[in-house]
Amino acid sequence: IKTNMCYSSCYGLCVSNDDTIIVSGHLDGNLRIWSLLTGQLMKEIKGLHDDIITSVSITPNNQYALTNSKDNSLGLVDLRQYKLVHKMEHEEYVNTSSTNSAAITSDGKYAIVGGKAKVVIFDADKGVIEDVYKDQHTSRVLGCAWQPRGSQFATVDSLGGLLIW
Repeated sequence: IKTNMCYSSCYGLCVSNDDTIIVSGHLDGNLRIWSLLTGQLMKEIKGLHDDIITSVSITPNNQYALTNSKDNSLGLVDLRQYKLVHKMEHEEYVNTSSTNSAAITSDGKYAIVGGKAKVVIFDADKGVIEDVYKDQHTSRVLGCAWQPRGSQFATVDSLGGLLIW
């Protein structure tokens, strides 16, 4: 067991599919990329968000990380160039919890996130909103997940309602 200090509380964590990196999202709004082999910090992307990063996910090809933040935005980060590709925000999306998680499709084309009784889908390639689903949930949507090899997704709300779409 090796302990590394992040110097900021970590709210989201994801390991790449090729077991080479760990990506962590923090209270300070920064994204940190760690070597799984050495445990060393490889890169810190500062100022990515203006508030807590509440979740992090990595595309299956390990090229992009998706971040979700209390600043009501998602970030798509290129993990090879260590830079922000798109910051996705829209008035329809409000992050209602420090445990709110977003997800990205296996091909990296779409991102999904929940908010105030809404589910919002962004076109991650273009960085724009694709669709909004309202009125299916009756409380804050806190978690979203895409089917790994398909187009279905699931969402869960703060009252325990699990919807499969």
